[in-house]
Amino acid sequence: MKIIIRWITLLSVLATLVGTASASLDGSIAGTVVDQGEQPLPGVVVTIVNSTSGYSATKVTDIDGAFTAGNLQPATYTLTLTLPGFALLKKEVQVLAGRTVHPTYVMTASP
Repeated sequence: MKIIIRWITLLSVLATLVGTASASLDGSIAGTVVDQGEQPLPGVVVTIVNSTSGYSATKVTDIDGAFTAGNLQPATYTLTLTLPGFALLKKEVQVLAGRTVHPTYVMTASP
């Protein structure tokens, strides 16, 4: 009986370690969007696309101009930022395993 309990305990520990290791393979983006005067822009729609995998997500910046996207597979993502009164902004960002990228994007007012 003790052997069975030890095996169950060992398997539980291994399952936890494997789950933790696979979770750390993902990366994330914690970005900020500002205007040319470096003031935060709330309400910016940020579309995040990985054309290779087909992944797509939409985020909206908060009052501080911040947005986050987590659990992203390591890859290059295209971000499209839109806000009425501002020129569309399209940027690429490289997400690495176990890392958080902290880009700041500056949007220009439309003429």
